[in-house]
Amino acid sequence: MKRLVFVFLLLAASAVTAQERTSDLDKAYEDARAECSALKDAEDRREQEREPLPGERLGTVAGTSRLTEKYFERQATLDQELERARERCEQAMKRWNDLK
Repeated sequence: MKRLVFVFLLLAASAVTAQERTSDLDKAYEDARAECSALKDAEDRREQEREPLPGERLGTVAGTSRLTEKYFERQATLDQELERARERCEQAMKRWNDLK
């Protein structure tokens, strides 16, 4: 009788653990999907904003033009955002793969 109770408790604990693992895996998948979607958005934003905005290009005495410091600061900010998004996506994918 004790063996039967032990087996039942073991099976019940296994079922709970499996449900928790599935729940963790589902959450990790959703996190990875969201973070990698955010990465794609950051890549698209970076590409769309590559061109100088009005006021970010100045004429020179020689008749050519140059980009302002404001343009380079904006590009550096976009690059940093892209890198952070890439790191978050990679971390989320690693969590998901570790749970599989």
